[in-house]
Amino acid sequence: MAEPTRQYIFNENQIRTMFIAASVMSISVIVALLLLLSTRAQGQLTEPDRTVFLHTLHEATSTLHPSELSNDSTHNRIDIELAMELIVARGTTFPFTLTESNVVQAPSPDAGKETPPVSNSEMQPATPLPNGEVVYNNCIGCHQANGAGIPGVFPPLVDHVPLLYSSEGPGTSGRTYLIHLLLFGLQGEIKAGEITYNGIMPAWPQLSDAEIAAVLNHILSEWQHSQILDNFIPYSEQEIATERGLALTPQEVYSERQRLPLP
Repeated sequence: MAEPTRQYIFNENQIRTMFIAASVMSISVIVALLLLLSTRAQGQLTEPDRTVFLHTLHEATSTLHPSELSNDSTHNRIDIELAMELIVARGTTFPFTLTESNVVQAPSPDAGKETPPVSNSEMQPATPLPNGEVVYNNCIGCHQANGAGIPGVFPPLVDHVPLLYSSEGPGTSGRTYLIHLLLFGLQGEIKAGEITYNGIMPAWPQLSDAEIAAVLNHILSEWQHSQILDNFIPYSEQEIATERGLALTPQEVYSERQRLPLP
């Protein structure tokens, strides 16, 4: 019996042609992708610092005269197109990064003149103290917001603190005593405003040197105390830091108070 003849949709030549066409198309796609990738910009450009632009704009326009005066008469403006042309013409010294170490400062009118060396303390401005009124919130529970204290329980600050500050005793001063009072506390019988108190003043070592200086300045200038004191010199953070290293006990602070000529 004769074997039946099989028929296919595509003959051998057609299949070979389609395979070659598919191969060529795949290779073309790969080549096209490689060409596309090779034309892309390599790496990433760091976004320019806004301060660079402002600095460069200032340098480029520093010699210009203002062409327009703003309404509030406090800021001068120049034509922005002219400013851009000057930036392009003069270029930038540091196009993408700007740090304090590489900022180019404009020459000073006194350039070339000899100036005395500046100490580190003069170069570094003093750090502003915290708000003494805010720090005083730690004291309100005992001494009250008005500084009057609670008679017989907690001594007043009003009128009494200036008296302490102005006192001078053997080997101590009221100014220093007030620092020790906050840093190390106090234990013993005292008299304030004709009333005797016999309790414990807690130490406040958790407050920073700047906070203690700020709260002492606040207390000595509040409630018209500044009018009572003749020559009050505000406390500084460095002054508190120096006294903190003494590490006194509350009893030693009480002994220091006993040496002050208080009424």
